Amino acid sequence: MSHTHFTLEDRGRIQFGLEAGLSHRAVADELGVSHGAIAQEISRNSVTIEYVTTTRVNKPRILSLDLRTRRGKGEVPEKLAAQERWRQRLACFARGQPVYDAAVAQTLYLERRSTASQGNLKLVDDNPLAKMISRRLLSKAKGSPEQIAADLRKEDIAICAQTIYDWIRRSSQSKELTKRLRRRGRRYRYAHETALRWNKTKDKRSIHDRPAVIEQLTRYGDLEGDTIFGSDTKDRILTHVDRVTGLLSLSLVIGYDSHRTHTQTIMDINRVFGDGVTTITYDNGSEFAAWKKTELALNLSIFFADAYRSSQRGRNENANGLVRDYFPKGYDFKLITPTELQEVEDILNNRSRKRYNWMNPFEQRELVLGRT
Repeated sequence: MSHTHFTLEDRGRIQFGLEAGLSHRAVADELGVSHGAIAQEISRNSVTIEYVTTTRVNKPRILSLDLRTRRGKGEVPEKLAAQERWRQRLACFARGQPVYDAAVAQTLYLERRSTASQGNLKLVDDNPLAKMISRRLLSKAKGSPEQIAADLRKEDIAICAQTIYDWIRRSSQSKELTKRLRRRGRRYRYAHETALRWNKTKDKRSIHDRPAVIEQLTRYGDLEGDTIFGSDTKDRILTHVDRVTGLLSLSLVIGYDSHRTHTQTIMDINRVFGDGVTTITYDNGSEFAAWKKTELALNLSIFFADAYRSSQRGRNENANGLVRDYFPKGYDFKLITPTELQEVEDILNNRSRKRYNWMNPFEQRELVLGRT
């Protein structure tokens, strides 16, 4: 089994499984990992919440029995074992109950990752190589990290420009060294514009080129997609809704970009809609710039609505409005846990709809698939 790190979604599923009373092995089977990995994740990232501290632990009934006349019956060792377990539970509750929370676990994981392998850093304040680079950055020559790295390679010192940039950001001289950079450490503005241009390519499929069967609303698997942004516009809820059944998928993309949106789209389609998806219709946002990769990964066709015509994706806009009832504008999406978002998705997918003769999306899907 290959090694992978747990994602925020994985941790949400672990939390949901634990709250449902599943064993570590059952949770591991759902995620397709070893039960040891689950046990280590829970042990490493559980936190003790003080306000659940209590001494009210049920005392086993066997401890109140007088077993002096029952020696040799095997009940005395059982009582001693029960007494030891009871003492352990008392000690556990006396110091607070460890609780596993997906959001907290993700935060602890990211903190550990940020400090991982710090002892192996090539550039550390006050080591000879860092001092040499610092002198060159502060000299009148005003060499850039790329130029300095190239000059050092001529001296048989292997280092890349990104390593120098990373050291500048964490250095105790960071403020002084950053001022010596050509753009004072700021990124080029064209990065975002490039993404926008990427999603304005001439080979995009227009909504007007969609097959006529999509407009007839007779088959399952024609989706509309969009994102909803929170107080930080880089945090999005990715939504997909089936045009015929109203079946909806919701997922968080914190600090979105086209690659993360692409990866999350694949997981959502497989998790909620299955193999029957044939088309998706999006707006022209840069978050869908990796649409070609999504087409290849899911073997479907992607179309794009006209600019400023949200009415062409009316079902998705309606679904987004329903989601806004739970997470209104200005809401900080970083506060949303995967469990909370899954609960909203379940509520909306099990809500009766007038346009489906008061059936919910799951029931409507069964009806549509039954016809075909």
